[in-house]
Amino acid sequence: MPTFPPTTGFGPPADDRDNQDTSASTFDFSAGPHPDGATFHFSSSLPPVPPPESPPTARPDAVGRYRIVRELARGAMGVVYLGRDVSFGRDVAIKVLLDTHLGKPEFRRRFAEEARITANLQHPGIIPVYEAGEFPDGRPYYAMRLMTGCTLAEVLAARPSVHDDRSRLLKVFEKVCETLAYTHAQGVIHRDLKPDNVMLGEYGRVKLMDWGVAKVLPESPLAGPPGDPDPPPGKPPSLADAADGHTRLGRVFGTPAYMAPEQARGRTGQMDERTADVFGLGGLLCSVLTGRPPYTGDNTRVVYRKAVRANRRRLRGRSA
Repeated sequence: MPTFPPTTGFGPPADDRDNQDTSASTFDFSAGPHPDGATFHFSSSLPPVPPPESPPTARPDAVGRYRIVRELARGAMGVVYLGRDVSFGRDVAIKVLLDTHLGKPEFRRRFAEEARITANLQHPGIIPVYEAGEFPDGRPYYAMRLMTGCTLAEVLAARPSVHDDRSRLLKVFEKVCETLAYTHAQGVIHRDLKPDNVMLGEYGRVKLMDWGVAKVLPESPLAGPPGDPDPPPGKPPSLADAADGHTRLGRVFGTPAYMAPEQARGRTGQMDERTADVFGLGGLLCSVLTGRPPYTGDNTRVVYRKAVRANRRRLRGRSA
């Protein structure tokens, strides 16, 4: 049975992080009876954080009742730290807006909206948010549950064959669908569905992560005060060459390899659960069944153009 490493964004609890034993051990995240009897295992140790793609962010020491331990991961908008809740004696994940975005009102609004949306979505498939606020220097943050596990992307990459563990992975996909059924009923669309944003934990837990580009529809009971954190529609910005699995921010939100054509064309006002998330679910299923996303290419520019043109020719003839 292969051992899958956990995502660098979340890690195991430990009382002494500086002297943590990093020897690998395994957990069965499908503990308990399961129809097909299959299990996945993953390592409890955290690998080193890869070199950041954005300029280093000065690590804060503490805020409120949270002590900052170390950096876990970073993305297009924020950096995630391992934190310690000294009031309750528990480890937490603390997401902080990147320093490079502090002077950009649109990014501050987007970050605040991410925290608000995640906190209001009460479902077993979504990480709970504990608190939100600002550091003394004005950097916004929010604290959430720290989850141990691995991403669906890591599980897919570790498969010897695309035919392996298919029934188990389809159960994971089904849980993602159930989570989205709830969020859509709340009038919220995710807009960045991909294997990297699906977290697998112990006891069969499946969490849909990263609501940083989510959108609350006007008719949603979660609709906030007037004002849209999305930029106005217009010509999408040119994309620099990069891995096609990375989330992009700007007039185009999401990940090119999994984008619906309307999303890739920057038509945010025309997007609903059908044009964004249902297409994204198809992309997830495509990865599970074929081992590849709907669109692939040598760089982001190539992949993005395929998404804009809804070029699905590469899907034809793939073995399932």
